[in-house]
Amino acid sequence: AKMQQEEEDDDEEEDEEEEDMDVEGNDMDLRLARLEHLMERRPILLSSVLLRQNPHNVAEWHKRVKLYKDANDARNVIQTFAEAVKTVDPEHATGKPHTLWLSFAEFYETHGDIDSSRQILEKACAVEYKTVDDLASVFCSWGEMELRQAEVATEEGDPDGAAEAYQSALTVMQRATAEPSLAVRRRRMMEASGAGKGDAMMEGVPCAERVHKSVKVWTFYLDLEESLGTIETAKAAYDRVLELRIATPQIVLNYSTFLEENKYFEESFTVFEKGIATFNWPHVKPLWHRYLDQFIARYGGTKLERARDLFEQAVSKCPADCAAELYLKYAKLEEEHGLVRHAMGVYDRATRAVTDKQKLDMYMLYIKKAESYYGVTRTREIHEVAIKSLPDKEAQQMSLTYATMEKKLGEVDRARAIFSHGGQFTNPRREPKYWKEWHDFEVAHGNEDTFRDMLRIKRSVQTAFAQETFHDMGNSEAPVQSDAEALAKQAERDARLGITPAAGDPGTAGVGVNAAGVKRKAAEGGAAETDMEALERQASKIMAATKQAELDAATNGGGAAEENPEEIDLDEEFDLDDEGEVESVQQKAVPAAVFGETLAKSRDEALAKEAEEKANGGGEEQEDRMGALERMKREAEKEEKAKKHTGWR
Repeated sequence: AKMQQEEEDDDEEEDEEEEDMDVEGNDMDLRLARLEHLMERRPILLSSVLLRQNPHNVAEWHKRVKLYKDANDARNVIQTFAEAVKTVDPEHATGKPHTLWLSFAEFYETHGDIDSSRQILEKACAVEYKTVDDLASVFCSWGEMELRQAEVATEEGDPDGAAEAYQSALTVMQRATAEPSLAVRRRRMMEASGAGKGDAMMEGVPCAERVHKSVKVWTFYLDLEESLGTIETAKAAYDRVLELRIATPQIVLNYSTFLEENKYFEESFTVFEKGIATFNWPHVKPLWHRYLDQFIARYGGTKLERARDLFEQAVSKCPADCAAELYLKYAKLEEEHGLVRHAMGVYDRATRAVTDKQKLDMYMLYIKKAESYYGVTRTREIHEVAIKSLPDKEAQQMSLTYATMEKKLGEVDRARAIFSHGGQFTNPRREPKYWKEWHDFEVAHGNEDTFRDMLRIKRSVQTAFAQETFHDMGNSEAPVQSDAEALAKQAERDARLGITPAAGDPGTAGVGVNAAGVKRKAAEGGAAETDMEALERQASKIMAATKQAELDAATNGGGAAEENPEEIDLDEEFDLDDEGEVESVQQKAVPAAVFGETLAKSRDEALAKEAEEKANGGGEEQEDRMGALERMKREAEKEEKAKKHTGWR
């Protein structure tokens, strides 16, 4: 309606301006004036366009109000606020619709009209918002406004006005925290029907019936009761929060502190018990620490059994990451007011209850305490248990500490045994400090044999950690070499040592060394081949040469025999005869499966021929001395020559 009225006013102004045109028809000044007026109204017109597109845009309404505030147009500011709160629907609003009501009330407050501000806030509390937090913000803002008015009255020297404003703030918050009668009836009906209390059941309930369970509202109200109310009213408010089961750990801490300041110590401990029963770990951690600290400060060692029960209850369900501090407080209580034996038991339990990252520190503290109370020798058992239970990295640190202690006591053998045990899970590559300590220990206190044992253990451990060492090398920052660079360095190294490469070496023959898979000249032929083919060709040559050498050695007796460094000297009783043959050597036939079908047939023919020659008394002496294998090889050579001769024909 307001926008329509503005358009009508613009039309009337245009009509008046047309009437004001001069006689000669020169309207230049008039047009410039209209242009300036249009440019001044441009932001308002743009805001009108945007609000026509989306009338529920809360941010755009705030921008429009600011434009009128900058122009010191209070009448349009009030009209814009009134139109905004009537137009914006909380269900479809973009942004927080309650901020429009709060800004509207604040505008009246800044201009000194407190009654109008209260009326606007009263209407804002009756609006059905989308979330409970919006309504809670309205109540809290109303209470804060009343507190500001009380401060103003105090500054003006009006104690009655200040007291009235404080009472108004309490009344507003009491109204917000009071459970509505409709909510009471609905709750009783739900309890009678056995329905649940989940969020699904509360979706259709209005915000006005749920705001009494808002933590934001109750926190503000509790602060007001502590500051403005009495002890009884504050206790009743805190008890109501605990009854509604909406208390937070901070509210429980505030309640206990309030009771402690007013000398209600046992009631403060009761509040702690209620809070601990309400929350679980880790939310209950600050409650336990404050409870135990206040109890020990209050009673000390006079109620030691009760304090022990509290600590046992605290550590029974405590997770590992929160156990260290509780066990340290427990042990300190036993040291100051209890028995040392109990304190050592607490430290022992703490080493098993904390996380793996905290175990080493806890064991070191346990060892220091045991050393101070019982002496150094009592710590040996603790060291041994720690080495067994700690991870490898922490265990080698504990072994080093244990060995250092034994060395100071003069127990060299025990220290050496500890070094030997700890070295089994200490990688020399990762932990060189440990092996240096052992090395220095053996140099100072050992001998040649113990030093060799240390080196032997070190080599065995390096072998055990070979896979990890390979992983470390793979992750190192050493530059990666290509095949060409590696072969070039190998050739340079061979040249320095005076080694001549083979004629068919693919690394020196042909076109040169290229990356794997690149075609190059072969060593013998002109055809191109890959590196893999060159390697296979050279490997086949090596295999052929090896077979030929074995065949020549078997045929010709192998030539000059090389000296065997591992040859065993025989006694004189094993002398050979004059002809170099061992007397009375029994021969045994070789199974046919060894030679295969073809060779077995050749062997049978050779044996038959040998038997025929012996029967006829013929054959040369050398043929008689020749074994079956040599004769078969001769026959095979003859057959090969015959085939070649036939092929030439």
